Amino acid sequence: MVKAGIFLLAKMTPLLGGTPAWNHTLMIVGGITMVYAAIHSLFRVDLKGILAYSTISALGILVFLIGVGTEKALLAVGIFILTHALYKAALFLITGIIDYQTGSRDVSQLKGLQHVMKPVAIAGFIAALSSAGFPLFLGFLSKEIMYEATFKYAEIGILLTAAIVLTKIFLLVAGFWAGISPFTGELPENLKATKKPSPILWVPPLLLGVGSVLFGVFPALIEQSLIQPVFANISGLDTSIYLALWHGFNTVLLLSILTLIIGTAIYFQWKPSEGKFARTLRFEKISPQTLLEGFAVGFHTFAGVWTRAVQNGYLRNYVLSILAFLTVIMGYRFYEGVSIYLDWNQLSEITPSEVIVVTLMVISIIFAIVSTSRTASIVALGVVGFANCLFFLFYSAPDLAMTQFSIDTLTVLLFMLVLFKLPKNKIFSSKRIRIRDAVLSVLFGLLIAILTLEVFEEPSVTDISKYYADNAYLLAKGRNVVNVILVDYRGMDTLVETTVLIIAAIGVFSLIKLNLNPSKEQ
Repeated sequence: MVKAGIFLLAKMTPLLGGTPAWNHTLMIVGGITMVYAAIHSLFRVDLKGILAYSTISALGILVFLIGVGTEKALLAVGIFILTHALYKAALFLITGIIDYQTGSRDVSQLKGLQHVMKPVAIAGFIAALSSAGFPLFLGFLSKEIMYEATFKYAEIGILLTAAIVLTKIFLLVAGFWAGISPFTGELPENLKATKKPSPILWVPPLLLGVGSVLFGVFPALIEQSLIQPVFANISGLDTSIYLALWHGFNTVLLLSILTLIIGTAIYFQWKPSEGKFARTLRFEKISPQTLLEGFAVGFHTFAGVWTRAVQNGYLRNYVLSILAFLTVIMGYRFYEGVSIYLDWNQLSEITPSEVIVVTLMVISIIFAIVSTSRTASIVALGVVGFANCLFFLFYSAPDLAMTQFSIDTLTVLLFMLVLFKLPKNKIFSSKRIRIRDAVLSVLFGLLIAILTLEVFEEPSVTDISKYYADNAYLLAKGRNVVNVILVDYRGMDTLVETTVLIIAAIGVFSLIKLNLNPSKEQ
């Protein structure tokens, strides 16, 4: 279960692997995780704490290797998954046995348990040696392939190798403390009454340990049956792999021996205790858990502030946000480049009637803005809409003119009816807010105008229009092309739109008829 995220990263590697963003991110995150968790495992006195942090470090190693992304690194991922599963499962089972038999998991107090649970001690020794990467164990093979993968990685191979070597040294110490330390030394008086566990408890970890030895000595047993499919699945390559226990005397072998020597020396010199663990608590303010919790709290606070600012219940603010966002997006688009070319010779002549209508529209708009009377502003807006209807008539679009006329008439009537329910008109906005609204309105209008002009520069597809014009009467028996499109060709869209309007109307009607009784809890 703890490797579910690793599995997802591995499955995504054929798709995203090889890109700097993917490789560098995984190497950095995995590298920090594996070193940090390995160091923390040295300060834990609870066996489960040691194993938990060493597991986090192991997961960091896997992420780190996926980030390295070479064939050797991905091969190391497949081998280390099996290696870690064998020795870590054994160590967790052993920890459970110790806790069950002695009632304690304090590694600083557990000693000499080999005298009362010899088979468990053997399983613990095997698991610890495999986790350390001693020869003849599967951990040795996976460790060597890790070192080889990082050592040969471009310019930063030495840095990556140093990180993985340091991690493996610390994990060796943690593995020894979990698998060897509880069984060595003299048995304390308080543990002499400990009973020998039944075979049903110690056989499973012992079998896992045997697997670590068997697959380490004979890696060919898992070469094609387990590792090859995993490697092919992660890398997306059909390359044959070859696993061998011995790779000769080389730099990788020297690093492996150095890891064992330094790690073993630290194990004999370092003794975990409650005091050392307590000193690490001074750094809790910068621990990943604290930082993550702080980020979660900060994000929750930001979300609350953002929600209160954006979802504040004021329609004017919603419209303002939408227009501001569209203005920024379109402004950036036009800033990148605008392709507008107007051939004045191809434009139709401006007639006196058009000049009169445009002048009427401009005057009405200005009047609607500056008027202090709601009624006058609504009438002025109605004039703008009716003038727009005249333009549709000028350019042979009577259907659009009729539709626009109906909409504007209903809008004016509804506004006039609502006015009777509203309080006396007052101006609550400041001059600065009105200037802001004016600037945004002008900018948005200019951008829409530019967008409209730019549309004419885009190649248009005339086949669709011609198809509708030719087939409106033949297929739909309608002479009005626009009406045929609305109720026939895109009839489902029109039906859905009508349904939405009906639902909205029902909601508004329900709100109007809603009668809340303040004396009763609702």
